[in-house]
Amino acid sequence: PAPTTAAPTPSPITASPTTSPPTTPAPTTEPPVVAYQRPMMVQVHTDNYPGETSWKVYDVCQDDQLILQHGPYSQPNVDEIETLVLNSPSMYRIEFADTYGDGICCSYGKGSFQVLLGD
Repeated sequence: PAPTTAAPTPSPITASPTTSPPTTPAPTTEPPVVAYQRPMMVQVHTDNYPGETSWKVYDVCQDDQLILQHGPYSQPNVDEIETLVLNSPSMYRIEFADTYGDGICCSYGKGSFQVLLGD
């Protein structure tokens, strides 16, 4: 009989190379948005004629936009305190007025004013 040849052995089968799943970047944590807030206190000690005294705050960087106004006052020789919060980093102008034009100090009472900015 004729010699028989063995059937060829199949080539080894290798699995497809494994691929790593695509890497997803870690979520970025944005710093929290903190609104700008800076307290401002205006203290006015009225003179004998408080009805002549008033003040206004303007935002210079916003075309002199009027932010707040106070006065005229009604009680003579007392402390009037107004606190507000400035909500944008800007330049501000505060304007005090005495409608009679004699000021708030000395001859007609010891009026004064003070402006304090907080952090």
